[in-house]
Amino acid sequence: MFGAMLGQPFEVDWRAPPSCPAVSVVRQSIDDLLGPEVPSDRTLVNVRMEVRHEDTQWILDMELRTDTGLAHRTIVGERCEDVLAAGALVVAIAVDPSVAERNAERTADLERADMGVGESRASVPEPIASAETRTTAPANQASLRRSRPVAATPPNETASSSKKRQFLGWAARAAGGVGFGVLPEIGGNLQVAVTARFRWFRAELGATYWFVREASVAGPSVTSDLGGAFRLWTVDARGCGVPAVSRVEFPLCAALLVGAMHARGQGELAVTRTPMSSWVGLSAGPGVMVELHPRVSLGMHVDGIVVLAKPSFSIDGVGRVCCTQSGGGQALASFELRL
Repeated sequence: MFGAMLGQPFEVDWRAPPSCPAVSVVRQSIDDLLGPEVPSDRTLVNVRMEVRHEDTQWILDMELRTDTGLAHRTIVGERCEDVLAAGALVVAIAVDPSVAERNAERTADLERADMGVGESRASVPEPIASAETRTTAPANQASLRRSRPVAATPPNETASSSKKRQFLGWAARAAGGVGFGVLPEIGGNLQVAVTARFRWFRAELGATYWFVREASVAGPSVTSDLGGAFRLWTVDARGCGVPAVSRVEFPLCAALLVGAMHARGQGELAVTRTPMSSWVGLSAGPGVMVELHPRVSLGMHVDGIVVLAKPSFSIDGVGRVCCTQSGGGQALASFELRL
């Protein structure tokens, strides 16, 4: 865990709408609750916190993992700040149970909320084994005792709600790299995309441009410099499964690529007309993305490409200039801005 590497006893994966506080606020809230001196026997906690807004409520789904097991908790409040504060308290107590004693009134409020859904807990322990609890966060931090527990929720309904694919927001991605096999030579590629991000999935609509590559014809029947310059553009519809560990995502993507290849004659074939042929392909491959900031990620991915509709450009009396390949690949580095 990154937090453990930096000396922190917790690591937070915070995913929330733009109107919510940033992950730095979450970490600071937990640090403030733990205080300057954390016991040496502290528990290292890795927590995923995902916030969504439904009707008039803010809902925080938490997944807390330690060396001893995994626990789930759902917190409901009237503001994003309320569920953040309650979630920070849960994490701090999981790291250091003495936090519950130092914040007895706030802890008691969480306990009463737990009792409101039919499950009583004497304290908020570190996560062990598998457990799931639904809690109502305080309506405001100045009056903790005014919070209202939510109505009882069947366990299977709560579990289904916390595990469903949640929409996390939109993102814009730009990538650049090299491609090979599809056009005559290895060369540069540029890719842009708009992304809809979900908890374990992302859907993208984008475009890729393959910069100009040149090919010439050589042989005993060729008495002059003959050849062409070729470029390709595609519109890409891409879907990715996104397993993640803390701030690192490992997208596994597949895409349908539809576009056109353009050719321009060279040498004695240089003319003003530019032939064009349709192009269709499929791509698939893995990647990695690292969240540097709640709004910024950097990544890399590689794709194998299979050509379904293969264009052909030939010279009369000489033969084919391009393109005979049935596939190729690309390797791209990307920058993503999460909106």
